[in-house]
Amino acid sequence: NLKNIKTKSIKELKELCQRYGVASIEKSDMISKLTERLENELAKYKKNENADEPQKKIIKYNLLANISHDSASLDRKDSRVNPLTNGSYRVHVSNEANEQWYEIQDLHVREIMPQQISISETYILLYGRED
Repeated sequence: NLKNIKTKSIKELKELCQRYGVASIEKSDMISKLTERLENELAKYKKNENADEPQKKIIKYNLLANISHDSASLDRKDSRVNPLTNGSYRVHVSNEANEQWYEIQDLHVREIMPQQISISETYILLYGRED
């Protein structure tokens, strides 16, 4: 604490005041003015020290869409069946205006809850950055 400056003599305190440009006569005035000056210098130092550090900004991303593929059931082991062409694609899309999720499969669109989106078998996830 700067208010607890301990000096051995008034002479030493006057020298400190002269060094920092404080011209006072009374000891209590000298202590308060010196303390104020030292606090200002310390504040400038801390301000300059923090100016070099980059500001840490938290960046958040929100899931906007989920694209997945449901393979046709392959009960028979036919190596000629391509699962990418013999299945269907589903897209889960978020409408940010009303905060509602939709599932789109072929021409069918239905409202869903976000908890119904399974990203475990997803091909593509689309995220949007929050500003």
